[in-house]
Amino acid sequence: MGSVGSRLRQRRIARLWGWPRWAALPLRLSLIVGLWVAMLAVALVLEPPRAVEVLARAGHVVALAVALGAILVVDWHGLLWLAGRRSVTDVLRVSAATGPLVWIGLAGLCATGPLLVPDLGATPARVKMLLVLGAAVNGALLPLTTAHLRDVPVETVIRQLPRAVRRRMVQATVVSQLCWWGAVAVGLWTTASRHY
Repeated sequence: MGSVGSRLRQRRIARLWGWPRWAALPLRLSLIVGLWVAMLAVALVLEPPRAVEVLARAGHVVALAVALGAILVVDWHGLLWLAGRRSVTDVLRVSAATGPLVWIGLAGLCATGPLLVPDLGATPARVKMLLVLGAAVNGALLPLTTAHLRDVPVETVIRQLPRAVRRRMVQATVVSQLCWWGAVAVGLWTTASRHY
């Protein structure tokens, strides 16, 4: 039901803006890159008071918990599917339910990140920003992979999927985990080096 509703919503949005359905991905990627550039531009000029920076740090941690928590839930259900303990339908439902949380969390991270006064001239900050962009782009590309799963029978196991779909699923999961955990590690390291 969720996937049908999602497809209908995408068609309505495409009709509303006069874009064909195939334009959704380039539009999504353009929006992500544009917002990422805007976030960097804001971070370069913004100098918030210390109190705002402290509140932003708390908001950043909450947004991280929301986004990364949702991703871990989806990946856990994917592993349970691999073990034969969940169906493809279960994984798609969980993914559809947690998807908005990932994007809300990512938006929160992008909104609070510039308020943390990152040193964008430093290599760790640049690496973190690229990891954030990688996570967002990976998330935007994920519907291309999950679309293949919507049409398979409920009892399908991963070995029954075409090799290209399996490869894309593994790649998307690995890229997601590397980008998210990499950004977390760089953020923790940067924060620790600033304050200790």
